[in-house]
Amino acid sequence: MMRQKRFFTVICLIIGCLLCVSCVGGGREMKILVEAERLMNSRPDSALTLLDSITAPESLSARDNALYCLLITQARDKNYLPHTSDSVIRHAVNYFEQHNDPKRMMTAYYTLGRVKHYLQQVLEAQEYYLKAQPLAEKYQDLALLARIHSNLGMLYNYQYAYEEALIQMKKAEQYLVEMDDTISLSVIFRDLGRTFSVLKQLDSAIAYYEKALRIAPPLNKAFMLNELAGVQLLKGNPDIAYNYVREALKSDDGRRDFSPVYLVMGKVYKEMGQTDSALYYLEKAANYPEVSIRTKAAAYYYLYHLHRENQQWTDYARFQKEYEILRDSIEDHTHSETVQRMQALFDNEQIEKENNLLELRAASRQRNIAYLLLGIVVLTVLFVRYIYHKRRQARERIINMEKFFADITQMKFSLTTEQIETNRQRLKELEIGLESTDRRDSETISLQKDLLNATNALITGFLNEKENAKNLMLQSEIVKKLHTATDKVPDSDHDLLFETVNNFYPEFYSRLKQIPDLTRENIQTAYLLKAQLTQPQITRIVSANRKTAGMRLKSLAERVFGSVNKGDNYSKAIADYIQNL
Repeated sequence: MMRQKRFFTVICLIIGCLLCVSCVGGGREMKILVEAERLMNSRPDSALTLLDSITAPESLSARDNALYCLLITQARDKNYLPHTSDSVIRHAVNYFEQHNDPKRMMTAYYTLGRVKHYLQQVLEAQEYYLKAQPLAEKYQDLALLARIHSNLGMLYNYQYAYEEALIQMKKAEQYLVEMDDTISLSVIFRDLGRTFSVLKQLDSAIAYYEKALRIAPPLNKAFMLNELAGVQLLKGNPDIAYNYVREALKSDDGRRDFSPVYLVMGKVYKEMGQTDSALYYLEKAANYPEVSIRTKAAAYYYLYHLHRENQQWTDYARFQKEYEILRDSIEDHTHSETVQRMQALFDNEQIEKENNLLELRAASRQRNIAYLLLGIVVLTVLFVRYIYHKRRQARERIINMEKFFADITQMKFSLTTEQIETNRQRLKELEIGLESTDRRDSETISLQKDLLNATNALITGFLNEKENAKNLMLQSEIVKKLHTATDKVPDSDHDLLFETVNNFYPEFYSRLKQIPDLTRENIQTAYLLKAQLTQPQITRIVSANRKTAGMRLKSLAERVFGSVNKGDNYSKAIADYIQNL
């Protein structure tokens, strides 16, 4: 009996956790806020999904609304979503200041600093980080103190206050060592290496880069190796630099911007006197897909110097002109060290954000699968346990429950709002039945309601994940480029679109290949439709007349639907089909 009680207790705890993660609406907003705050550091994407399920935050109490404003800003920041204004987080700051809630003020000050930091309001960001610091010291929040000092170090670097930046970063290092946070510590070591390299303290820079490489995760090592190669170049060691940058290039998987690595390789070959190899890698850096303007400017800078040294005056004049145009647009200095410093401070930060986004999306997909499996297991165990405890009751009720469970387990989760609405109608019917039945049957109805609520929560989670994937895809550079293209785009853009769609919809290609007899043109058209491009846009991108673009859509529709008749709206039909694939 004791073992049975313990087993039942464990099942109840699992059910409680599942409902806390998946609850939406219906007066459960406070539970959502508590659960989102708990998940904020470990699973920020799940926290954001929970917070987005609150449809009317303005209807919350004043305190809960302030907490929502704080948490939603934190979640957006941790998911690397853009901040357009500080109005939401400022509402939270004002509330917690007025009600003298120092622990919330600490987090709100830091979060407002992060928003100001993103909006490039450097002095205001610095002010709020410094406001958060004494409160974090009071509550001994080591993780927050490490982030505050790390961000202050970055801000001081932006303002050329390198000595003060070193002080802040070393404070962050102390806290991270105390916490044994090796991943964050590798980033601080790298930032210290960058700052020492700007100060021309090259031995210290090399020492910190090497410490960073020993503990850095694989995704970050390539760019740390590249920066270390740059420091070795400054020290006059092109042979050592070559080994580092060659190792970095091994990690080029075509998914990340490796133009800074090709740039450094070009500089290494320039220093080694191998002009042809230097020209090859510098031109590859300048022409890399989605290359940043700063990396392109640096590549042009070294290209025009190489052509001047070789007395190739036509190419020298061309690259110098291109460099000066880019230099003016980024309002930068003309010498190479400044270009290199700006590249290190900004480009690598963007690359890290993209890498983190890829990791977040992969982790989110895995967690959603885990939630689905956990939901099925919990519902199955709950039902079996219910039957076990009710065996001595009426046989008719047991038969009814078994039939209901069979219906639930055989149901295929249709990820549509129609399925959710059907379940809600059934819940209303159960509510009416609950009022007019006896206690014995009310337990059966209550269980049915719990099962329907859990089902709706799972479907809502998948719909949110699908919508998030679509929005992130539409925000990618290649999709935005294709939506605004006015002429035919190169094949490399189609290849990049293929990779981008597959990143956000990993199963799209395999599902597409289930359609028989697809041609390469059919697949290309399907990917353009998945990116929500219209027929006129496809016409421009593939440099075809309207009739030819229409034939592309018709050909794909015939592969999917078997045949289409004249007058059928097959363009809309195939577009809708691909969006739902």
